[in-house]
Amino acid sequence: MIFWLAGCAPPTPPERPDVVLVTLDTTRADRLGSYGYADAHTPALDALAARGRRYARAYSPLPLTIPAHATLHTGRSPASLGIRSNGAGRLGPRQVTLAAHLRRHGWATGASVGAFVTSRTWGFDNGFDSFADDLPEEADPWHVERPAAAVVDDALAWWGVTEGPRFLWVHLYDPHFPYQPADPEVLRWTGGRPYDGELAYTDREVGRLLDTVGEQALVVVVGDHGEGLAEHGELTHGLFVYESTQRVPWLMAGPGVPNDVVESPVALQDVTPTILEALALPALPDAEGRAVPAATPRPVFVESWQLDHRYGLAPHLGIVDGPLKLIGTPTPELYDVVADPGETENLATARPDDVARLQALIETLPAPSTDPAHPLEPDERARLAALGYLDGPVVSTEGPRPDPKDRESLLAGAQRVERALLLHDWAAAESELVTLCAEHPEVVEFSSLRATVLGRLGRADEAAPLVVEALERDPENAALMMARGNLLLREGRAEEAAALLVSSAEALSFLPRLRARAVAVLVEVGRVDEALARGQEWLGAFPDDASLAGVVGVQLVRQGQVDEALPLLERGLLSEPPAPEVAYHLAAARLGSGDRLAAVTLLGRELDAYPDNGAALLALARLLAPEGSWERIAKRAESALEVSDGPTARHLAGQARFSLGELEQARLHVEAGLALSPRHAELLLLDANVLHAEGKPAEAEARFAEAKSARTGGRSSD
Repeated sequence: MIFWLAGCAPPTPPERPDVVLVTLDTTRADRLGSYGYADAHTPALDALAARGRRYARAYSPLPLTIPAHATLHTGRSPASLGIRSNGAGRLGPRQVTLAAHLRRHGWATGASVGAFVTSRTWGFDNGFDSFADDLPEEADPWHVERPAAAVVDDALAWWGVTEGPRFLWVHLYDPHFPYQPADPEVLRWTGGRPYDGELAYTDREVGRLLDTVGEQALVVVVGDHGEGLAEHGELTHGLFVYESTQRVPWLMAGPGVPNDVVESPVALQDVTPTILEALALPALPDAEGRAVPAATPRPVFVESWQLDHRYGLAPHLGIVDGPLKLIGTPTPELYDVVADPGETENLATARPDDVARLQALIETLPAPSTDPAHPLEPDERARLAALGYLDGPVVSTEGPRPDPKDRESLLAGAQRVERALLLHDWAAAESELVTLCAEHPEVVEFSSLRATVLGRLGRADEAAPLVVEALERDPENAALMMARGNLLLREGRAEEAAALLVSSAEALSFLPRLRARAVAVLVEVGRVDEALARGQEWLGAFPDDASLAGVVGVQLVRQGQVDEALPLLERGLLSEPPAPEVAYHLAAARLGSGDRLAAVTLLGRELDAYPDNGAALLALARLLAPEGSWERIAKRAESALEVSDGPTARHLAGQARFSLGELEQARLHVEAGLALSPRHAELLLLDANVLHAEGKPAEAEARFAEAKSARTGGRSSD
């Protein structure tokens, strides 16, 4: 659990209620029981709806997590914020959020979130005293999330030690694809339907949260966007603005909230103004939303620019006005979403006046800015690309953007690739990408993804030309620089790789192991002073980078600067696994201070990660041999041999088997070791002992003389 602490809030009147905001990622309104879904298993959410207010037609402005949450927390539209996609920007520190506003008025503020896209990276910690976003550090960030149970645990921990009034935001990411409920039992409740199972699991955790906060809290539960579930050709979300991805649940209950249903269209930017009105607090100064229901309904805008930015197609821009919804593509789509919520009957031809009226309103939406108020750093853009969220390079096309309805095969293939990547089905992704790259060479995303997939499949040679070509078309792409650097390393071209890895490490600061790799490669090519200077500079900017600390610490030991190295090695031990030799050098330090058991443990940890570290093997054997732990030594040495054959491991394995009385196995290790290093003194001495045990004294004497000669001739056991 990680909490970020800010200044203390001023005292407030005790009668002010606690406020709990729960945001449900990827949650369709029509998959909850309270919205009419007969097969739902959402009793906690349905009970909340039964005792409070349900907004029947609440709309997300965008089918993406970051802009939707930015709108929700500020009451401002994506266009006003300049955050029109998951790669467009963050909430700036001066932006007034719901949390910041409540804190100014005396509420203690805490949050616990379930995914990188709602973490503090994007400014969502703005206004919070405590912010729990302790996400696992993984090389592959596709599946980085926290299950609802962990998120709720952190939320309740904060709740239990904080005096009121309290404002708590909880973000639950679980319904996001892939649909793999943390508790498989919920699949039984939902008839084996994975998406419904995710919602059932999420509902259970919401119920646990609500049981603790009680009915005297003002509780708001709202979805950030929905999920396509293959309707209108959309498997997940992010491309289109149909009801499946834009209509979300919004439930509200607590003191003063009537028990009713609001039927008019409302928007996520209305959530914060509505909460503040319920608390009798002033509105946010820049909010465009309003407390709802209002006397006069007004149209709701919905938008997605992914089609334009990633594939060069016309964007999905829409407006909901009463029962009508227009999607203003080149061939417009008009639906009566009250009578036809599945959007199956296009009324555009029959109602041209409504199309013209609503299209004129859509055209008032500004295009996405190329200079957002709070732009993302390159590393943030790259991480979102890894998550499958970020817009790819803008595709250059001549003339008007084609209607996405005319590019169904492109979009279907792209979505199949996305799903295969999320499931780590590299072969399926490669099969799709071969076709997409051939048919749509203008889409840089496809060639870039194919290069990544080929690397995963162990076909790096085939990936190299794709990466080179993609870099030529998008030379500032740091993720492609990293890929090219790694490919050059595979080819043994470390000097060329070094510059690319350093550049990409500068940009991709969310990848600590990339910084560590860049420093290690600089050492490998003999640029040791530069490696240390770069590593220490980065440590100044990223003092918690355990991977980098370990690499720099090991290099300082090699330079004889042991005292300076030890604190870095201790920090490096926090990385999992630690960099090579971190635990080994710490073991030497522990042994030097007389802590033999700690040294044994650290050497074991080194060998768990790097079983072919001969020096660590030898050190561990020397520590274990006096106590006769030969079986343990044998297993360690033979594990090392599975990774890399070498005379040191052969000697240790042979010595252990000999000491255990297993002469045949000892003989095999001795002969294999001597084939690698015929003058290895310790192997020759062990061979002499084995020969003597085999009843061959003359041969043993001759071998002993050889061992003595090898040793006096300057041959070491290493």
